[in-house]
Amino acid sequence: MKRRNYGIDLLRIVAMYMIVLYHCLLLGGVITKATQIGIGSINYDISWLLDILCYCAVNCYALISGYVGVKSKFKLQNIIKLWFQVLFYSVVLNIIIWVTIPNVPINKGLLIQMLMPISFERYWYFSAYFILFAFMPFLNLLLNNLDKSMTTKLLITLILVCSFGETFIFRAKTFLSLQSGYSAP
Repeated sequence: MKRRNYGIDLLRIVAMYMIVLYHCLLLGGVITKATQIGIGSINYDISWLLDILCYCAVNCYALISGYVGVKSKFKLQNIIKLWFQVLFYSVVLNIIIWVTIPNVPINKGLLIQMLMPISFERYWYFSAYFILFAFMPFLNLLLNNLDKSMTTKLLITLILVCSFGETFIFRAKTFLSLQSGYSAP
């Protein structure tokens, strides 16, 4: 019998809310409007504080997914079901926008993008996850068979190359195609 880790479940819920808040701040225009109001205003300070607090939410969610999935069995039907969910929401949300917002352009290119969300990276997180899913059985095998010393060395190497390397040494956004965290690796 599997036991639930309620701390992990709570962190997942908090991370999901933080992701929604982060999207509202950025895509909803809150940060832009607060910046227009001016530095030093309460709106500016609060919106940027919330932005800073929510910035780590996607990383937390990804870490949770890896933590709970490292012992799981690879099932191709899981990614297929998830792909259909993404496709469903892509179609439904676009239809809602076209019906409720006048003058939103509809053309053949947008329809094709809507029906092929991975190919056109319409949802960057799912596109990255889709690629990662193919490597999960191999990554899980690696992680489950490394001893503590090798695991530590692997983590240190990954942190040095992917975090410090991109941040301080290789300022190009395309270094290892990491795209500052918005990619599959």
